[in-house]
Amino acid sequence: MDQWTELARRENFQLVALMSGEFNVMPAKAAIWRRILTERSIPTIWYGAAHPAGWHFLRDGHWNAQGHRWAAELLARFLLERQHGHAAK
Repeated sequence: MDQWTELARRENFQLVALMSGEFNVMPAKAAIWRRILTERSIPTIWYGAAHPAGWHFLRDGHWNAQGHRWAAELLARFLLERQHGHAAK
């Protein structure tokens, strides 16, 4: 993450982490990610375990086209909230 934050600073772009709330069933791993992201001031979208059905390939955790569309919608909502001064969720 340090390399990513350095690249973002150097190339003038912002990082945003899109993290699964499913980490909540793995509290140690979730705590590590929260610490890493917080220490680097990386805004985070914790999207929760209640994601739409059909967001990934069958028997494969990689996002399919619908999953990418859904993630893009979450990111767009996050960016609009930040633009209008609302707290990110």
